[in-house]
Amino acid sequence: MEGVKYFSTSDSLKNLTCSNLGGNEIGNEGAEYIATSECLKNLASLHLDYNQVGNEGVKYISTGESLKNLTSLTLRNNRIDNEGVKHIATSECMKNLTSLDLRFNEIDNEGFKCMSMSDSLKNLTYLEVNACRLTRKL
Repeated sequence: MEGVKYFSTSDSLKNLTCSNLGGNEIGNEGAEYIATSECLKNLASLHLDYNQVGNEGVKYISTGESLKNLTSLTLRNNRIDNEGVKHIATSECMKNLTSLDLRFNEIDNEGFKCMSMSDSLKNLTYLEVNACRLTRKL
């Protein structure tokens, strides 16, 4: 976890606009470091796939004022279910998202309904949700 802490507090990274931290198993604690970072306010694109970030981590990310400039968020394969999707879909900080990747998570019809009714996700132009739990059943 020390690496994420260093990353999140580095003054040298204040101009960073894109970061791919995929596959590092940062978990919820790492997501919290990133979401509360004063040094990562310029991030527009954040890739956190395969990081064991669950619903709690998604809550940190979606409420993190430091991440309100994000336009692209990748959370592929992170143990996220409908609760996590609700955090994103109701977040004032996620209103700039144009790209959202939620592949290989535990999201079912309820989560998709929440996303489809979201005012916060109106700017999305790209949504990746394959290998989730969407069914034909309404």
